[in-house]
Amino acid sequence: MTLVQKILLLSLTVTLVSSCQNIRVRATDGSVVVGRSMEFAQLPGLDVQTYLFSEPAGTTYTMAALPNCEAPTTFSSKYKIGRLMVDFDGVILNSTMGGISSAGMSGSALYFTTCAKFPPKDTVMGDKCPNAIPQTNVVLWVLANYGSVSELNEDLKKKGDFTAFPYVWDQGDLGLESIPVHFAFHDADGKSIVLEYTKHGRKVYPNTVGVMTNSPEYSWHMDNLRNYPQVRRKDWPGFKWTYNSMKYKQQPFWSGTGLSGIPGDYSSPSRFIKAAAQVTNITPPKNADQAVVQAFHLMNAADIPLGIIEGPHGPGGFTWWSTVHDVTRRCAYLRGYRNLAVKRVCLDNTSDEEEERFLVDDGDFDGGIVKLN
Repeated sequence: MTLVQKILLLSLTVTLVSSCQNIRVRATDGSVVVGRSMEFAQLPGLDVQTYLFSEPAGTTYTMAALPNCEAPTTFSSKYKIGRLMVDFDGVILNSTMGGISSAGMSGSALYFTTCAKFPPKDTVMGDKCPNAIPQTNVVLWVLANYGSVSELNEDLKKKGDFTAFPYVWDQGDLGLESIPVHFAFHDADGKSIVLEYTKHGRKVYPNTVGVMTNSPEYSWHMDNLRNYPQVRRKDWPGFKWTYNSMKYKQQPFWSGTGLSGIPGDYSSPSRFIKAAAQVTNITPPKNADQAVVQAFHLMNAADIPLGIIEGPHGPGGFTWWSTVHDVTRRCAYLRGYRNLAVKRVCLDNTSDEEEERFLVDDGDFDGGIVKLN
């Protein structure tokens, strides 16, 4: 049985993808870190690994061949890139799930089911051919070509000019005909945007709240924040009323009432609200070290244990891994599901001459434990 056949068979019995989360944390000294989780189903019978690939500046990338173009799009990176890719049974898949660049850019592709809409590959022809990329490599393109969100925004404003930002077409992956994703980008100045392709075309949103999850559209999530005006860090004083001209008050015996009403389930809208409430109400960390620690704790709140979700086609997703990108110091922090140790890869310390790969989760539970006796 081929890899594609294996994944297609599994797609009939499991819910392949359920959720992802992306958050931004900014320290008082200006340091910026970005947290991201990856949720996917358990895939029995497949050897599945995620690697961080470090690739030098100047690396040349060739996109897939297209039926109406003489040659595929190729480009070379301006910056060194550390990007996350999945290995299924020894085959590296097309999709760049996320990454960080030596310019201090962070990018993530998050699942965007039922909402994403990309034109098919046979629409790529004529003047689109020299600069056409699949949605599976939008994150790669951005990390390779842009040093800031402001630079990226300038090109995204030039709609229809594919010499500025490429024509994005629909490519299959994971044995599926299409991979529905949207994108979150952040830079070392703390600027952030969300990029979406829907039936309405390409949309770009300033991500001021610093949070992204999955479907529906980012604009819907932002409107949904209006339903939670009571959320704040400070505790509420208690329930008050008047009866027979006497004033009464019931004071809670616990703390945390300021965050009463934030949802706790694993749906995309609920995770967005919870993440936004947390990110915007935490005490700002002082520096990058504290921001990395804070980001991992915030990501813990979205962690999905294996087996707690059952989707329409069987077992749902769980948190394969979480990453924190320190875009100020150009370092990626990686933590898997089984090996709970946090691993760090700093781009300044990776090769300037050749590709290197770093395993996110080696599955060694004991290796992630510090033994005190």
